[in-house]
Amino acid sequence: MAEGGTGIRCAIYARMSTDKQSDTSPADQVTRCREFAGARGWAVAEELVTMEAGVSGASRHNRPGLLGLIHRIGEWDVLLCFDFSRLTRNVEDHGWLLNRLRAEKRTAYEATTGLELSNLGAQVGGVMNAEYLDRLRAFTHNGMLRRAERGLAAGGPPCGYRTADGTGGRRVIIHEQESEVVRGLFRMFLEGGEPAGHHPPTQR
Repeated sequence: MAEGGTGIRCAIYARMSTDKQSDTSPADQVTRCREFAGARGWAVAEELVTMEAGVSGASRHNRPGLLGLIHRIGEWDVLLCFDFSRLTRNVEDHGWLLNRLRAEKRTAYEATTGLELSNLGAQVGGVMNAEYLDRLRAFTHNGMLRRAERGLAAGGPPCGYRTADGTGGRRVIIHEQESEVVRGLFRMFLEGGEPAGHHPPTQR
């Protein structure tokens, strides 16, 4: 465990699912982490301050910034974040990160609470973060399904359709010119035809 005093080098990781500024934007998260380090006399390694905006926390694999910090784990003593949901939002990633830190005798702190990642409260929080992500997926899917049932756009319209303003929101309607192309393709398929330019592979 890192103690207060000099000689402690800190890396900072900040992440947000959108790239819009808010009171918890990556830049603001970094500021909070700097304050946390400064109050303990720890030094922030400027080359190890990493911000990722517009990046989901659903998996570590889509976050090169976080993976880069772990790759350079020998260059820092403490990893700081605004809160642990910035680091992990599933139990598997939480365990992976905790194991890497323990193996290299490093630690991570949450600036909002001062908890270490190995703390039981932080581990319970990790489970809650994962549960939140599952609930968010379910709510999003349900919301899109309800919109589709009402004839409203639930995303980008497929080929042959377009969106137009209607009662209650953007509605999906047929795009007559594109729809003829789509119908033609289906007719060609049913009649056993092939699109122009398509050639079956040569038998050898």
